[in-house]
Amino acid sequence: MMPMASGIGWALVLLAVPVSIYFNIIVAWGLYYFWYSLKGAFSEHGVLPWSECQPDWVKRYNCCNAEDSPECYANRSSISAPEAFFHYQVLNRTMEADSLGPIQEHMLLALFIAWILVFLGVFKGIGSIGWAASITATVPYLLLAILVLRGVSLKGASTGLAFFFMPKMERLWDITIWKSAAEQVFYSLGIDAGPLISMASFSRYRNNIYRDAVLVVVL
Repeated sequence: MMPMASGIGWALVLLAVPVSIYFNIIVAWGLYYFWYSLKGAFSEHGVLPWSECQPDWVKRYNCCNAEDSPECYANRSSISAPEAFFHYQVLNRTMEADSLGPIQEHMLLALFIAWILVFLGVFKGIGSIGWAASITATVPYLLLAILVLRGVSLKGASTGLAFFFMPKMERLWDITIWKSAAEQVFYSLGIDAGPLISMASFSRYRNNIYRDAVLVVVL
């Protein structure tokens, strides 16, 4: 332990505070979408609420359905049904730039649940963190597998797969590509916020840190 370096730990804690506040807003959006996905899946018609425009969305946002005429989308101010659902149902945005609007109770509840999940993941220290990590590190792979299976079954999937697996090799000589990739690696691992350093502090003295480093990056 280095007392001189204790300021680094406090700096990482202070940095994590605004980041957690910002990201929990996105988690609240995800919880709201998850709730409406369940409602749509178990509804009588099995239709998701953002799959088609509601009358209020057409009036307020000039919403266009997928089957609408090209003239509807030719209007630069028109938006799709999923966009209208996000702006009208999730955020309930006001049309005036100088108006904050009222507090959205549904998003306040979703945000409260998000913070409860954070509390359950950290209140017992490394024990609960390990339990939360075992879920957050594996569930995304299951969800990605479901999305891949659904995606490859859609029309035009071969075109999308060809675009994904046949990159423009000449772009590898572009230094900005590698710069962006490095930024994404640091961002994804959260090195700047210190979670890996905090969890590594609970490792055994002779722990194989090289193996752990490789596993963390691969996962």
